[in-house]
Amino acid sequence: APPTPVPTPEPTPEPTLEPTADPTPQPTVPPTPFPTVDPTPLPTANPTPLPTSAPVTPAPTPRGASSSPTVEPTTAPPTPVPTPQPSPQPTPVPSSVPTPQPTKAPTPQPSPAPTPVPTAAPTFQPTASPTRFPTRAPTPFPTPALTPLPTASPTERSFFNPGFVETTLRQEFASEPLYMVELLSYREFADYNDGLTTTVPGSDTDKVYQSWLKRQFTGDDDSLIYRADWKGSDYDVIIIWKFSNGPTYIETVLEHSMYDTMITYRQAGIISSQSRIYATRLQDPNNLPSTLIQPILAEPPYPPRDGIDPSFLFVHLNQYAAADDTAATATMQLFDVESAPLKANIGIRAFAWLTIVGNAGLGTTTSDMLDEIRLEFVPSLVTWASLLTEERYSEIWAKREAALDRVSTSIMTALDTNNDDWARVDLYK
Repeated sequence: APPTPVPTPEPTPEPTLEPTADPTPQPTVPPTPFPTVDPTPLPTANPTPLPTSAPVTPAPTPRGASSSPTVEPTTAPPTPVPTPQPSPQPTPVPSSVPTPQPTKAPTPQPSPAPTPVPTAAPTFQPTASPTRFPTRAPTPFPTPALTPLPTASPTERSFFNPGFVETTLRQEFASEPLYMVELLSYREFADYNDGLTTTVPGSDTDKVYQSWLKRQFTGDDDSLIYRADWKGSDYDVIIIWKFSNGPTYIETVLEHSMYDTMITYRQAGIISSQSRIYATRLQDPNNLPSTLIQPILAEPPYPPRDGIDPSFLFVHLNQYAAADDTAATATMQLFDVESAPLKANIGIRAFAWLTIVGNAGLGTTTSDMLDEIRLEFVPSLVTWASLLTEERYSEIWAKREAALDRVSTSIMTALDTNNDDWARVDLYK
C-alpha cells in the first residue's frame, strides 16, 4: 500500500509546468532582433530528457520486486508530452522572422544608388577628350615639315666662297672639263638647323643630294668618277664628279629649280667646317712620266687576292712647302722621274693627277687650299710593300718629303660598290 501513492503524483506536475510556462513569454519579446535563435534550442532540448530519465531512474532503484508492475503506467505519460510541444514552436518562429526583413531592406537601397552614377559619368568625359586631341595634333606636324625648305635658299648662298661660281667655274672652266673633288665629313645625325633633332645619319641625307645630282647629267662627259670611304683620315668619303665644263655645271646644278631644296639635304648631313670641295683640272699627260700612264698589267708580279689583299687607290692630298713653291715643284718632279720606273715595273699606275684651281670652301676661307690631288692605282698591298723595300727608294722618298708640307696626307681607298671596275677611274686610259 505505501509504494502505490508515492510515484503517482510526482510525474504529473513536472512535465506540465515546464513546457507550458517557459516557452510562451520568451519567444514573444526577443524574436525580432537577435534572441530569435536562443529560445528555440533551449525549450526543445531540456524538456525532452527530463521526463524520460526521471521516472525510469527512481522506480527500479529503491524498490525490488514489487515495483516492476508500477513502471508500466509511467510509459503512457511521456507520450502526450511531446505532442503539444512541436505544435506551438514552429508556428510563431517562421511567421515573425521572414516577414519584416525582405520587405524593408530592398526598397530604399536601389532607388538612390543608380540615379547619380549614370548622370555624372557620361556628361564630362565625352565632352573633354575629343576637344583637346584633335585640336593640338595637327598643329606641330605640318610646321617642322615646311621649315627647312624655305630656309634652304638663303643658306645655300653662303655654300660657296664669293667669286667661286663666276670666276672659277664660269671663266676658268669655260671650255674644258671640270672635275669636282669632294672631301666630306658627315654628322652622326642630320641637322636641318630648325631646332629639331633627327635619328637619320648625315651620310644618308647626303646620298639624297648625290642621287639627285646624278640625274642632272646631260652628256657622256658628265659622270661620277670615283666614290670611296676613307679609313683613318680626317674625312669620311671622297667623291669625284666630272662635268663637260663649268657653265654646264652652273646651268644644270646651281641654277636648277630644285637646287635650293636638294642642297638642304647635303647641308644637314655634312660638317661644313671639316669638309672641302675643290674645282680641279686634269694635268696634261705629257707632263707625267710615260711609264705611269700605261695600261694596267694583266699579270702583275704581286697580284691581288680576293678578300685578302685586294687592289686599291692611293689618294695623295699634296700641299707644297710654303717657303718656295717653285723649288718645291721642281723637287717633286725629281721624285716622280726617279720613282716612276720602280712603280711601273710592279704595276703601279697614275690614274688621275688633278691640279686644284678653286676652293668652293663651304663657307670657309681659301687659306687651307691644297695644291694637288693624285690618284695612283696599286695592284695589292704586297706590291706597295715591295716598293718600300727597294734599295734606293728611301733616298728617292726623301725628295718627296722635302717638297711637300706636313699637312699633306696619303690614304688608301677601295672601290665603292657602285663602281664596277677600275677602268672608270683611269682618266689617262
